[in-house]
Amino acid sequence: MFTERQKLQLKAVARSPNDPDMGKINERLEEALMQVYLENNRAFLTKEEMKSRVFYHKPATLKDGEYAGYMHEFIRS
Repeated sequence: MFTERQKLQLKAVARSPNDPDMGKINERLEEALMQVYLENNRAFLTKEEMKSRVFYHKPATLKDGEYAGYMHEFIRS
């Protein structure tokens, strides 16, 4: 579980869905994720834990079998 400070740190560098750079690598987010991982690596799921995870929306970057399931196909904008 992320701390409140870590959540705010990640939100501060996240892009809006309307951002013209959405879909491109977000270096600021990558740096923030690495910092959070170094501080609190237990907050991130392992591959084995991921296999039992049910997501709210279908993961875009995971293949079937890499997660347990999802509730909704698409994110509505």
